[in-house]
Amino acid sequence: MPLCAFGVPGCVHQETGPTPLGTEHRMKKLLGGVAIAFALFYLLTQPQSAAEVVKGAGGVLGDAFNGMITFLNALFH
Repeated sequence: MPLCAFGVPGCVHQETGPTPLGTEHRMKKLLGGVAIAFALFYLLTQPQSAAEVVKGAGGVLGDAFNGMITFLNALFH
């Protein structure tokens, strides 16, 4: 049967529903595994650079935490 627009007599409309159950979950697991594999590869092949990345990320998180504490102190005092 030919596919055509809604409301046309004699035509069948093929609906595109959501992805099959579990597809998104499998994709998230796959991407997570790829990210972990890349991180391990980077750590093993470039340990000095990996340490600098972690140190930089820690500094950013520390700054964000200090900013939040400053905000909360100003809010409640």
